[in-house]
Amino acid sequence: MVRKQELPFYLKLLSILLIIICLGYLAVIGKTVLEPLLFALLVSTILLPIAKYLENKAHFPRSLSCITSIILFLLFFVILFSVLGSQLSRLSEDWPAFQQQLQDSIKELQRWITLEYGIKYKEQAGYINKAMSDSLSVGTNVLGQTILSISSVVLLFVFTLLYTFFLLYYRTHISIFFVRLFNETHKPVVLEVFEQIQFIVKKYMLGLFIQIALVSTMAFIAYSIIGIKYAIMLALITGIFNIIPYIGIASSALLTCLITFATSSGSHVVFVIIAIIIIHLI
Repeated sequence: MVRKQELPFYLKLLSILLIIICLGYLAVIGKTVLEPLLFALLVSTILLPIAKYLENKAHFPRSLSCITSIILFLLFFVILFSVLGSQLSRLSEDWPAFQQQLQDSIKELQRWITLEYGIKYKEQAGYINKAMSDSLSVGTNVLGQTILSISSVVLLFVFTLLYTFFLLYYRTHISIFFVRLFNETHKPVVLEVFEQIQFIVKKYMLGLFIQIALVSTMAFIAYSIIGIKYAIMLALITGIFNIIPYIGIASSALLTCLITFATSSGSHVVFVIIAIIIIHLI
Protein backbone atom coordinates (compact mmCIF):
# COMPACT_ATOMS: atom_id res chain seq x y z
CA MET A 1 0.00 0.00 0.00
CA VAL A 2 1.45 3.33 -1.08
CA ARG A 3 1.34 5.96 1.62
CA LYS A 4 0.14 9.37 0.60
CA GLN A 5 2.96 11.85 1.04
CA GLU A 6 2.00 15.14 2.65
CA LEU A 7 3.79 18.38 1.85
CA PRO A 8 5.38 20.37 4.68
CA PHE A 9 3.46 23.32 6.04
CA TYR A 10 5.72 25.95 4.50
CA LEU A 11 5.27 24.44 1.02
CA LYS A 12 1.48 24.42 1.44
CA LEU A 13 1.57 28.05 2.58
CA LEU A 14 3.84 29.00 -0.33
CA SER A 15 1.48 27.29 -2.79
CA ILE A 16 -1.53 29.12 -1.38
CA LEU A 17 0.27 32.47 -1.56
CA LEU A 18 1.35 31.84 -5.16
CA ILE A 19 -2.23 30.94 -6.12
CA ILE A 20 -3.55 34.13 -4.49
CA ILE A 21 -0.92 36.24 -6.29
CA CYS A 22 -1.70 34.61 -9.66
CA LEU A 23 -5.44 35.10 -9.17
CA GLY A 24 -4.90 38.74 -8.23
CA TYR A 25 -2.69 39.27 -11.30
CA LEU A 26 -5.28 37.65 -13.56
CA ALA A 27 -7.99 39.82 -11.99
CA VAL A 28 -5.96 42.98 -12.74
CA ILE A 29 -5.35 41.92 -16.34
CA GLY A 30 -8.96 40.90 -16.95
CA LYS A 31 -10.64 43.71 -15.02
CA THR A 32 -12.22 45.03 -18.25
CA VAL A 33 -14.24 41.81 -18.41
CA LEU A 34 -14.53 41.01 -14.72
CA GLU A 35 -15.80 44.42 -13.53
CA PRO A 36 -19.03 44.45 -15.62
CA LEU A 37 -19.49 40.75 -14.89
CA LEU A 38 -19.37 41.33 -11.12
CA PHE A 39 -21.75 44.29 -11.38
CA ALA A 40 -24.03 42.19 -13.57
CA LEU A 41 -24.07 39.43 -10.92
CA LEU A 42 -25.25 41.95 -8.33
CA VAL A 43 -27.85 43.53 -10.63
CA SER A 44 -29.16 40.16 -11.84
CA THR A 45 -29.51 39.00 -8.23
CA ILE A 46 -31.62 42.08 -7.48
CA LEU A 47 -33.73 41.69 -10.62
CA LEU A 48 -34.19 37.93 -10.31
CA PRO A 49 -37.35 38.14 -8.12
CA ILE A 50 -38.90 40.60 -10.60
CA ALA A 51 -38.08 38.36 -13.56
CA LYS A 52 -39.50 35.31 -11.76
CA TYR A 53 -42.67 37.19 -10.87
CA LEU A 54 -43.19 38.29 -14.48
CA GLU A 55 -42.67 34.73 -15.69
CA ASN A 56 -44.80 32.95 -13.10
CA LYS A 57 -47.58 35.46 -12.43
CA ALA A 58 -47.79 37.53 -15.62
CA HIS A 59 -46.79 34.56 -17.85
CA PHE A 60 -44.14 36.56 -19.72
CA PRO A 61 -41.65 34.67 -21.89
CA ARG A 62 -38.23 34.53 -20.25
CA SER A 63 -36.65 36.89 -22.77
CA LEU A 64 -39.43 39.45 -22.31
CA SER A 65 -39.31 39.17 -18.52
CA CYS A 66 -35.53 39.76 -18.54
CA ILE A 67 -35.84 42.80 -20.81
CA THR A 68 -38.74 44.21 -18.77
CA SER A 69 -36.78 43.80 -15.52
CA ILE A 70 -33.80 45.65 -16.97
CA ILE A 71 -36.07 48.42 -18.33
CA LEU A 72 -37.62 48.86 -14.86
CA PHE A 73 -34.12 49.02 -13.39
CA LEU A 74 -33.13 51.70 -15.91
CA LEU A 75 -36.38 53.58 -15.33
CA PHE A 76 -35.57 53.87 -11.63
CA PHE A 77 -32.24 55.54 -12.41
CA VAL A 78 -33.80 57.76 -15.08
CA ILE A 79 -36.28 59.10 -12.52
CA LEU A 80 -33.51 59.56 -9.96
CA PHE A 81 -31.25 61.48 -12.35
CA SER A 82 -34.21 63.49 -13.64
CA VAL A 83 -34.83 64.78 -10.12
CA LEU A 84 -31.15 65.61 -9.71
CA GLY A 85 -31.04 67.23 -13.15
CA SER A 86 -34.00 69.50 -12.44
CA GLN A 87 -32.34 70.62 -9.22
CA LEU A 88 -29.03 71.23 -11.01
CA SER A 89 -30.74 73.35 -13.66
CA ARG A 90 -32.17 75.52 -10.88
CA LEU A 91 -28.75 75.64 -9.25
CA SER A 92 -27.25 77.15 -12.41
CA GLU A 93 -29.46 80.20 -11.85
CA ASP A 94 -27.62 80.90 -8.59
CA TRP A 95 -24.19 80.66 -10.20
CA PRO A 96 -23.65 84.46 -10.47
CA ALA A 97 -24.51 84.84 -6.79
CA PHE A 98 -22.06 82.08 -5.96
CA GLN A 99 -19.30 83.82 -7.93
CA GLN A 100 -19.99 87.11 -6.17
CA GLN A 101 -19.99 85.48 -2.75
CA LEU A 102 -16.78 83.65 -3.57
CA GLN A 103 -15.10 86.87 -4.69
CA ASP A 104 -16.19 88.63 -1.50
CA SER A 105 -14.81 85.76 0.58
CA ILE A 106 -11.48 85.87 -1.28
CA LYS A 107 -11.22 89.61 -0.70
CA GLU A 108 -11.91 89.13 3.00
CA LEU A 109 -9.25 86.40 3.12
CA GLN A 110 -6.72 88.63 1.35
CA ARG A 111 -7.45 91.48 3.74
CA TRP A 112 -6.94 89.14 6.71
CA ILE A 113 -3.63 87.83 5.30
CA THR A 114 -2.43 91.39 4.75
CA LEU A 115 -3.30 92.41 8.32
CA GLU A 116 -1.91 89.30 9.98
CA TYR A 117 1.20 88.53 7.88
CA GLY A 118 1.91 91.76 6.02
CA ILE A 119 1.71 90.18 2.54
CA LYS A 120 0.47 92.79 0.09
CA TYR A 121 -2.29 92.24 -2.44
CA LYS A 122 0.10 92.24 -5.41
CA GLU A 123 2.29 89.57 -3.83
CA GLN A 124 -0.76 87.41 -3.09
CA ALA A 125 -1.95 87.85 -6.68
CA GLY A 126 1.51 86.80 -7.90
CA TYR A 127 1.36 83.60 -5.85
CA ILE A 128 -2.14 82.86 -7.19
CA ASN A 129 -1.10 83.48 -10.82
CA LYS A 130 1.93 81.22 -10.42
CA ALA A 131 -0.21 78.44 -8.98
CA MET A 132 -2.74 78.86 -11.80
CA SER A 133 -0.04 78.68 -14.48
CA ASP A 134 1.44 75.56 -12.90
CA SER A 135 -1.94 73.86 -12.73
CA LEU A 136 -2.81 74.85 -16.32
CA SER A 137 -0.13 72.55 -17.72
CA VAL A 138 -1.71 69.64 -15.88
CA GLY A 139 -5.23 70.59 -16.98
CA THR A 140 -5.00 69.01 -20.44
CA ASN A 141 -3.88 65.68 -18.96
CA VAL A 142 -6.73 65.79 -16.44
CA LEU A 143 -9.21 66.56 -19.23
CA GLY A 144 -7.97 63.64 -21.29
CA GLN A 145 -8.20 61.27 -18.34
CA THR A 146 -11.72 62.53 -17.60
CA ILE A 147 -12.86 61.82 -21.17
CA LEU A 148 -11.34 58.33 -20.99
CA SER A 149 -12.99 57.67 -17.64
CA ILE A 150 -16.40 58.76 -18.98
CA SER A 151 -16.06 56.44 -21.98
CA SER A 152 -15.00 53.63 -19.64
CA VAL A 153 -18.07 54.20 -17.47
CA VAL A 154 -20.33 54.10 -20.54
CA LEU A 155 -18.77 50.84 -21.73
CA LEU A 156 -19.01 49.40 -18.22
CA PHE A 157 -22.70 50.34 -18.09
CA VAL A 158 -23.47 48.81 -21.50
CA PHE A 159 -21.63 45.54 -20.84
CA THR A 160 -23.19 45.30 -17.37
CA LEU A 161 -26.66 45.44 -18.92
CA LEU A 162 -25.72 42.83 -21.53
CA TYR A 163 -24.25 40.47 -18.94
CA THR A 164 -27.28 41.01 -16.73
CA PHE A 165 -29.63 39.96 -19.53
CA PHE A 166 -27.65 36.81 -20.31
CA LEU A 167 -27.30 35.87 -16.62
CA LEU A 168 -31.05 36.19 -16.14
CA TYR A 169 -31.91 34.41 -19.38
CA TYR A 170 -29.48 31.49 -18.96
CA ARG A 171 -29.74 31.20 -15.18
CA THR A 172 -31.07 27.62 -15.38
CA HIS A 173 -28.16 26.51 -17.59
CA ILE A 174 -25.67 28.19 -15.26
CA SER A 175 -27.14 26.39 -12.25
CA ILE A 176 -27.06 23.04 -14.05
CA PHE A 177 -23.45 23.66 -15.12
CA PHE A 178 -22.26 24.28 -11.56
CA VAL A 179 -24.25 21.34 -10.20
CA ARG A 180 -22.64 18.99 -12.73
CA LEU A 181 -19.17 20.14 -11.72
CA PHE A 182 -19.65 18.16 -8.50
CA ASN A 183 -20.61 14.63 -7.66
CA GLU A 184 -24.31 13.79 -7.81
CA THR A 185 -24.32 13.12 -4.05
CA HIS A 186 -23.35 16.77 -3.43
CA LYS A 187 -26.22 18.17 -5.51
CA PRO A 188 -28.41 19.22 -2.51
CA VAL A 189 -25.44 21.00 -0.90
CA VAL A 190 -24.59 22.86 -4.13
CA LEU A 191 -28.19 23.98 -4.61
CA GLU A 192 -28.35 25.13 -1.00
CA VAL A 193 -25.14 27.14 -1.46
CA PHE A 194 -26.68 28.79 -4.54
CA GLU A 195 -29.77 29.72 -2.59
CA GLN A 196 -27.73 31.07 0.32
CA ILE A 197 -25.57 33.20 -2.00
CA GLN A 198 -28.66 34.68 -3.66
CA PHE A 199 -30.25 35.30 -0.27
CA ILE A 200 -27.19 37.04 1.21
CA VAL A 201 -26.46 39.21 -1.84
CA LYS A 202 -30.13 40.18 -2.16
CA LYS A 203 -30.34 41.13 1.52
CA TYR A 204 -27.06 43.06 1.27
CA MET A 205 -28.27 45.12 -1.70
CA LEU A 206 -31.65 45.65 -0.02
CA GLY A 207 -29.79 46.88 3.06
CA LEU A 208 -27.87 49.39 0.95
CA PHE A 209 -31.10 50.74 -0.57
CA ILE A 210 -32.68 51.01 2.90
CA GLN A 211 -29.60 52.85 4.16
CA ILE A 212 -29.74 55.29 1.22
CA ALA A 213 -33.45 55.87 1.81
CA LEU A 214 -33.04 56.47 5.56
CA VAL A 215 -30.03 58.79 5.23
CA SER A 216 -31.68 60.73 2.39
CA THR A 217 -34.90 61.10 4.38
CA MET A 218 -33.10 62.30 7.52
CA ALA A 219 -30.95 64.68 5.46
CA PHE A 220 -34.00 66.10 3.67
CA ILE A 221 -35.77 66.71 7.00
CA ALA A 222 -32.67 68.35 8.49
CA TYR A 223 -31.97 70.52 5.44
CA SER A 224 -35.63 71.58 5.26
CA ILE A 225 -35.58 72.59 8.94
CA ILE A 226 -32.36 74.55 8.42
CA GLY A 227 -33.98 76.24 5.43
CA ILE A 228 -31.37 75.70 2.71
CA LYS A 229 -32.19 75.57 -0.98
CA TYR A 230 -32.10 72.37 -3.08
CA ALA A 231 -32.81 70.20 -0.05
CA ILE A 232 -33.99 67.27 -2.21
CA MET A 233 -30.86 67.20 -4.37
CA LEU A 234 -28.47 67.57 -1.42
CA ALA A 235 -30.34 64.89 0.54
CA LEU A 236 -30.08 62.44 -2.37
CA ILE A 237 -26.38 63.21 -2.77
CA THR A 238 -25.82 62.64 0.95
CA GLY A 239 -27.69 59.33 0.85
CA ILE A 240 -26.07 57.97 -2.32
CA PHE A 241 -22.53 59.01 -1.39
CA ASN A 242 -23.00 57.44 2.05
CA ILE A 243 -22.54 53.92 0.59
CA ILE A 244 -18.89 54.81 -0.18
CA PRO A 245 -16.94 54.21 3.07
CA TYR A 246 -15.23 57.28 4.57
CA ILE A 247 -14.66 59.10 1.25
CA GLY A 248 -18.38 59.33 0.49
CA ILE A 249 -19.18 61.06 3.77
CA ALA A 250 -16.44 63.67 3.29
CA SER A 251 -17.32 64.24 -0.40
CA SER A 252 -21.03 64.70 0.24
CA ALA A 253 -20.34 67.02 3.19
CA LEU A 254 -17.94 69.15 1.12
CA LEU A 255 -20.33 69.39 -1.83
CA THR A 256 -23.30 70.18 0.41
CA CYS A 257 -21.37 72.88 2.26
CA LEU A 258 -20.22 74.49 -1.00
CA ILE A 259 -23.74 74.65 -2.43
CA THR A 260 -25.11 75.91 0.89
CA PHE A 261 -22.39 78.55 1.01
CA ALA A 262 -23.29 79.63 -2.54
CA THR A 263 -27.00 79.97 -1.84
CA SER A 264 -27.15 80.90 1.83
CA SER A 265 -25.15 82.32 4.74
CA GLY A 266 -22.17 81.01 6.68
CA SER A 267 -24.30 80.10 9.70
CA HIS A 268 -26.30 77.70 7.54
CA VAL A 269 -23.04 75.95 6.60
CA VAL A 270 -22.29 75.37 10.28
CA PHE A 271 -25.78 73.94 10.85
CA VAL A 272 -25.37 71.68 7.79
CA ILE A 273 -22.07 70.29 9.14
CA ILE A 274 -23.69 69.60 12.52
CA ALA A 275 -26.68 67.93 10.81
CA ILE A 276 -24.41 65.69 8.69
CA ILE A 277 -22.41 64.63 11.75
CA ILE A 278 -25.59 63.78 13.70
CA ILE A 279 -27.08 61.85 10.74
CA HIS A 280 -23.96 59.71 10.30
CA LEU A 281 -23.71 59.12 14.05
CA ILE A 282 -27.28 57.82 13.96
